[in-house]
Amino acid sequence: MKIQDVLTGKCLQAISIKIKTKLVRLLQFKYLPWRNKVTFKVPADGLTYISKIQERCDDLISYGVWEGITSIKLYKWLANFETDEEKYFAACLLDFLIYRSESQTLAMIEQLFTRVIPDLNVKSPMPIPPIDDWISHLNRATLATDPGVRFVAVVQHGDHPGKSGDIIARDFKRKFSINQLLLIDATQVVECHRNGINCFIFIDDFLGTGNQFKEVIIREKIEPILPLIYAAYTPLTAHETGIQAIERDFPSVHISPVETLTATYSVFNDTCHCFIDGENTVEAAKEFYLALLQRKGINQKGANRLGYGGLELAYVFNHAVPDNCLPLFWWYANTDFSPLFDR
Repeated sequence: MKIQDVLTGKCLQAISIKIKTKLVRLLQFKYLPWRNKVTFKVPADGLTYISKIQERCDDLISYGVWEGITSIKLYKWLANFETDEEKYFAACLLDFLIYRSESQTLAMIEQLFTRVIPDLNVKSPMPIPPIDDWISHLNRATLATDPGVRFVAVVQHGDHPGKSGDIIARDFKRKFSINQLLLIDATQVVECHRNGINCFIFIDDFLGTGNQFKEVIIREKIEPILPLIYAAYTPLTAHETGIQAIERDFPSVHISPVETLTATYSVFNDTCHCFIDGENTVEAAKEFYLALLQRKGINQKGANRLGYGGLELAYVFNHAVPDNCLPLFWWYANTDFSPLFDR
C-alpha cells in the first residue's frame, strides 16, 4: 500500500476504524515525518556570527556606549543559552537590540526642548506667551513670570516612586534646570486647571500600547477637562500602536514623540530584519522563541510572552526596561534564569 493512496482515501475502506482514527489525528497534528516543518536553524556562518556579536557587545560595554551594562551581566545572560540554536537566537536579539544610555536619553530630552515642542507649538499653537528658547526661558534661576505651562509626569495615585515619568521629570530639573514649579504629576492637573493653567505637556520615556496613559487620564479625572485645555503628550519614544490608540480615544491630545517605532521594530514582524539570514523565517524564529520561553521557565501568558501588548520589542533605556520588551531580556521570577536587564 502506498502512502499516497492512504492520504487520498483510496484504501481507507480497507483499514479498521481504529487505525483510520489514528491516521486522521496524525494528519491534524502534523506528526507525519514527510510533512514540511519549519524549524529554526543555525546558518552556515552562524557560529562566526555569534562570536562577532559577542565581541561587538564587549566593545560597546568597554567603550561606554552601553553604559550601565557590565560584561558580567552580559555573559551571565548568555550562559542561559545552551544549544547552538539558542546561542544564535540570542545573538540575533543582541544584534537588533536598541539600548538608550543615559547620555542618549539626555540628548533625546534636549531634542524635545529644542525641536519637538517648538515644532509642535508652530503646528498647533499653545495658549501661552511666545517662548524662543524653552530651556533658558524655563530655567529655575531666571524664571520671572509664570509661562502658563506645566510638564506632567505620567504617574497616578498609588504608583511607586521611581516610575519612568518621575525619572524624566527629575532629569528636567537636575540636568536642564527646569523650574520645579513647572513640574507636576497627573494628580495635580485638575487643580492646576482650576488655578488658571490651561497648557499641559505630558512627559514620559516610553509610549507602548497607550494603556498606561489612558488609565492615568481616566483615573485622575483629567478626561472631562480635555476639551477645555491644551494637552500634549511628548514621550521620548512612542510605538505607533500607542499613538493610534490615544488618537482614537483622546483625539484632542496632541502627540509628538522624539522617536517613533513602527512595526518594523517588532522582532517577529514580517518587515523586521532581525532573523532574516537567508536560512530562517520570522515564523520559525517565533515558534522557536515560544518554546525557548518554556524551556527557560519564563511563565508569561498569551500575548505578553511577546512583551506587554504583544509588541515584540528589543528596546531598553539605561534607567528602565519597557514591559513591551521581550521578557527574555528581563525575566526575574525564575532564579535559574539570569536577566540582562533589571525591572
